[in-house]
Amino acid sequence: MSRSYRPGLSAKSHVQKDGRSTWSPHLQHFTRYPKNWTHGAGIFVMARVRLSSLSSNFQNEIDVFILPQLTKNLPSESIDEGLSIPSTVVLADPEFGQPGSIDLLLGAEVYSRLIRPGLIDLGDGKPTLQETGLGWIVFGGVRRRVPAAKAGNVMTITREDPLPALEKFWKLPAMTVQERLCEENFVSNVQFCPDQRLMVRLPFAENPRKQGKTLALAQRRFSSIESRLERDPAMLEGYVSFMDEYERLNHMTEVQLSSVPRNHYFIPHHCVLKPGSSTTKLRVVFDASAPSSTGKSLNNILRVGPTVQSDLLSIVLRFRTHRFVFTADVEKMYRQIWVHPQDRGYQLIVWRRNPLEKIRYFHFNTVTYGTACAPYLATKCLQHLAQRAPTSQQLGAIAIQQNFYVDDCLSGADTLEIGFVQF
Repeated sequence: MSRSYRPGLSAKSHVQKDGRSTWSPHLQHFTRYPKNWTHGAGIFVMARVRLSSLSSNFQNEIDVFILPQLTKNLPSESIDEGLSIPSTVVLADPEFGQPGSIDLLLGAEVYSRLIRPGLIDLGDGKPTLQETGLGWIVFGGVRRRVPAAKAGNVMTITREDPLPALEKFWKLPAMTVQERLCEENFVSNVQFCPDQRLMVRLPFAENPRKQGKTLALAQRRFSSIESRLERDPAMLEGYVSFMDEYERLNHMTEVQLSSVPRNHYFIPHHCVLKPGSSTTKLRVVFDASAPSSTGKSLNNILRVGPTVQSDLLSIVLRFRTHRFVFTADVEKMYRQIWVHPQDRGYQLIVWRRNPLEKIRYFHFNTVTYGTACAPYLATKCLQHLAQRAPTSQQLGAIAIQQNFYVDDCLSGADTLEIGFVQF
């Protein structure tokens, strides 16, 4: 798309409200086809025009679609830098540096007939001159201190109404009743703690008092994993290190079995090896889907919650539009969020460092990986923080709201300065 051809079309071709077409006196020949096409903006017609140059004997007939508007004025702002264009060069558009309307959009099949061998490089940080049948055109970037405003245009041509398909880009699926109740539970109970971290309540879908017994199952599962750890010292070391860190960071607290609330849930656990990981070679996984004596697990009575982040495809597509990019992640994302003390009795585990010790009991103080609601609670807390960010942190807040996939951020900017502000 270029304004280089604008002088040859001093009046834009467009469709009037009554369906008649107007045309420029510089279009030598105009034929309206008896065809109507559907466009996102309505109905438009197809026509054949003869394009002729004001500076040479170049002529060419082309088929065009007539639209009410092609795009916004281009360039988006005046280009007043001294480009030192040679006086012998006859520009197709002498006012290329001033914002103006676009009258004609030419495709590659026309461009190949317009192009001429002449080419002039104006220097570092300046555009290039290209000779064409319509005169010399200016293309390329201009180095600027302040980023220019962006303008874009998307056009679709189809015989069917494209609106239903396009609406999928901005319409979000309606939340289910359970998802809406989960949102209401979060909004009603989320709070900031003195350490400036968020505290949440578990979103129960059923009365947790109906939960059956789970201690015996948790003890059997722990006995099984303990036997496995005894046969693998390296795995035992990793497991103990993981659980020691959990306790050291106050993410779990030891409790006496006699003080465990009547309504509770013990979560069995095991480990997953990740030899290729640069940080955690072994991760302990908590199985909140293990059934209690009534056949129901903790996950069975928790609401999952809606998806509150952008889909991965949208995030990656935005990531590819930036000139400078960065990636980041939230360390121990789930464990940055406190669980209300009244709900910690549903996050109990059985643990000891070696068989010579007595069995010990702990409850988790933070959101636990393996519970059905954990992804929702963690991502919702991110959104909650971004929505309450001060004005001075709005760039970072936008990155959090739009460019996070679970705990990973893919973002960027057109300048390093803006990128550093986001980061």
